[in-house]
Order: sequence, then C-alpha cells, then structure tokens
Amino acid sequence: MIVPYNSPQLAAANRRTTSSKASPFVVAISVAGINGLPGFLNACILFFVFSAANSDLYIGSRTLHGLALKGHAPKIFAKTDRRGVPIYALAFCSVFCGIAFLNVKTSASTIFGYFVNLVTIFGLLTVCSD
Repeated sequence: MIVPYNSPQLAAANRRTTSSKASPFVVAISVAGINGLPGFLNACILFFVFSAANSDLYIGSRTLHGLALKGHAPKIFAKTDRRGVPIYALAFCSVFCGIAFLNVKTSASTIFGYFVNLVTIFGLLTVCSD
C-alpha cells in the first residue's frame, strides 16, 4: 500500500488524532478505492483491542489471586466462586480498567502516561527478577 507524501487525505489524517480516519492504513485503502474495507479494518482493530483487554484482565486477576494464595496480597483476593473465578481479584483489576478513560481529556493524558510508564517498569522488573 502506497500513499503519496503529498496526498491531501494523508495530510487530513495527520490532523485527526482521535478519528478512525487517522490511520495510514485506512488512508491507503481509501486511496486504492476499496469501498467497505476501511470499516472492516476498524472493526478488526476494535476486536483486537477487546481481545487484548480481556487477556490482560485474565492475567491481572490470576496474578493477584496467585499472590494472595502465597500471602503476598490481601487474603480476600484468594477467594473464588464455585467455578474457580477469583471474583474479588477480577473486580479489583476491572476497577483499574476505568483509568484508561482518563485519556479522553488531553490534560489527563499526562497522568495516563505516568500509569503506562509505571506498568512498563514493573513489567520489566518482573521479567528481570525471574
């Protein structure tokens, strides 16, 4: 997919930071004249984001549950329902998903960046300590 450097659609996409038309892939598909594919691409990206969020919730709640079982986190997070789902750990991790909505405002993106940096550093420390 090639988009000319002087394409007016690409220049418009650079000004749109929150629209789905800001993607260079959507611009390339639009320039190629393929109708319907930009919407399909955006739907795929949305599906992948939901999948990644679901995976991260699973990993976070199970990690917190494991820490509670070893005594490194409050015991309430060790409790599970009859199917084995750590409901309190899942609820606690779900609360932190709301922090992502801080990024809706421009001024809050700085705070959200701090959280992203903290999580990245903690992940790096976890990998290094193994």
